[in-house]
This record gives sequence, structure tokens and C-alpha cells, in this order.
Amino acid sequence: MNYVDKFLTEKNIPVALRMQIKRYLEYNHTLKKLYKIEEQDLLGLLNENLRGKITVYFNGKILQNIDVLCLFPIEFLSNLSFILRK
Repeated sequence: MNYVDKFLTEKNIPVALRMQIKRYLEYNHTLKKLYKIEEQDLLGLLNENLRGKITVYFNGKILQNIDVLCLFPIEFLSNLSFILRK
């Protein structure tokens, strides 16, 4: 659990999404087998819905690094990245 917490905290994942991810992993008992987790490992363990949510969030964080877009909140940028993905 510590590695998952550390990873999600380092990536600045919102608390509500972190809780969803942790509950999902605990439910599937896969966490017991993990010693270290990387981004791709975590994404591979999640269902499609949670994988989509975290991907949209990551994309929003990337957009936040653009000078013009850094003025917007992460929620807006995450939604924007979802729209651009289509």
C-alpha cells in the first residue's frame, strides 16, 4: 500500500480518485503481491473506467505546463484533455 500511496501522491492525483484506486486494488487483492509499482503497472491493474480517469488527469497535468493553460484549474484541463482525446 505504501508504494501505491507514494506513487499517487507523487503524481498529485486528487484524493477522491486516489481513494477509488486504492479501494479497487484492495478489492481485487492484487496489492498483496506488489512490492513496487510503476505507472504502467498501476494502469494495467485498473479497470477501464479508472484507467480512463487517471489518464485524463495525467493529460490535464501535461496541459498545465503550457504557459497559456497554466492559468486554468486542473479540473478544466483534465476535461479539456478528455474532449481532445476524442
